[in-house]
Amino acid sequence: MSLELIKDLTEKRMNCFSQLKALVDLQAAEKRALTQVEQETFSAMNADMDKFKSQIDAEKSKLDNVHLLEVREAEIYSALKAGAVGPGLIIGDKPGTTILGGQGEGNKTEADKAKEIYAKQCEGLELYFHSDIKRKELEQYDLRQDVMTQGGYAVVAPVPYATEILNALRDQSVMRQLCDIMPALDSPGGWGQLTASSMGRPTRVGERQRAAFDTSLVFGQREMFTHDQELTQKITNKLLNNPNANMLGLVKEKMTESLADEQEYEFILADGVKKPLGFMYPSADGVPSSRQFSGGHVSGTAIGIDNFILLATKVHERLRAGGSYLVHTDVQYQMRIQKSLSSGDYYWQPSMVAGAPDRFNGYPVYTSNKMPATITSGSLVGAFANFSEYKILDSSRILISVEEHLYWETKETGISMTMFNDGQPRRAEAFAISKMP
Repeated sequence: MSLELIKDLTEKRMNCFSQLKALVDLQAAEKRALTQVEQETFSAMNADMDKFKSQIDAEKSKLDNVHLLEVREAEIYSALKAGAVGPGLIIGDKPGTTILGGQGEGNKTEADKAKEIYAKQCEGLELYFHSDIKRKELEQYDLRQDVMTQGGYAVVAPVPYATEILNALRDQSVMRQLCDIMPALDSPGGWGQLTASSMGRPTRVGERQRAAFDTSLVFGQREMFTHDQELTQKITNKLLNNPNANMLGLVKEKMTESLADEQEYEFILADGVKKPLGFMYPSADGVPSSRQFSGGHVSGTAIGIDNFILLATKVHERLRAGGSYLVHTDVQYQMRIQKSLSSGDYYWQPSMVAGAPDRFNGYPVYTSNKMPATITSGSLVGAFANFSEYKILDSSRILISVEEHLYWETKETGISMTMFNDGQPRRAEAFAISKMP
């Protein structure tokens, strides 16, 4: 069913784009502005294209999950057919990691024991969220043995649960999908960073000569440090006391949604003071103002599509092949209707493959509503970059705390989650920013 649905949604999306082009072509032929009705149609078709794209990608994700299950089932079938296993078959977390074991306690593998410990931790964490459970009952669970949980002390989330949170953040953040996520630190701390605009040029030397030191490549300009980021949400005690409420899933879903939203903004626009340094924020430690380009814009109040074509040429050719555009949705709408004056072809090419991005001028285009969209003189309106040159650093230690008494008047309980992360551009020459003149 999913394949047929993806095909149907793709056809609907292409039909929307055909209507969009026909409307723009009519406007150009008659040399007039869009009427109010046409403008409303234009906006509706753009919104439909985005909606269909989201639905196509969601169906693609479902198919991928189904394929993973089929792989695991094939493992079981092959093992049983070969007669190599009995009832003690256990399937690992990834395809190809089948673990063989018997029924007895003595035959349990390290992976089995780890799963049991995690299940016990999750059970304790679930109880920790419920406000009607006394703290003393937590003593039988391995939440954290070196720090008391009484009195609002923070609990360190089990590593697998913390990994689930980080994966959920990636699914909800365009920047986390595009950028290079470094290996997570076991605990909050710093990471010496290399930042550079470009490498120096090597020189020829004689037998008793040596080259001068390269001053372009600089170590330690800005140390990455996983600064704390905390979010507290109030949940009604009626919901918390519901034994059927999946608090582990609810906390992960609601908190990662808010955290991903704020982190997306910081990776793009933050100033780097006790928080990530955004690539759109001009800084000598990140992407300086010299990487902002206005050429190709007609005026300070109208986006010139030539500017976006020019941006790609401003990134070094070694980095350009892996480059992509990142713009606000409103700017993307303007990019969709631009075509070459020489050939008459549209620069925008809608994706025909589920899960693949649309392309502009041959390069992928991604959107984030945290990108600037105000089109005025001097404003920044988009970027072309090799986003693998933006580094994101997390700590796998995530703290969770429950405050039962602070909101007692409204019969609510506060649940806080503290994460530790940072981010910054590594190489300025990998980024080209569009600036209105």
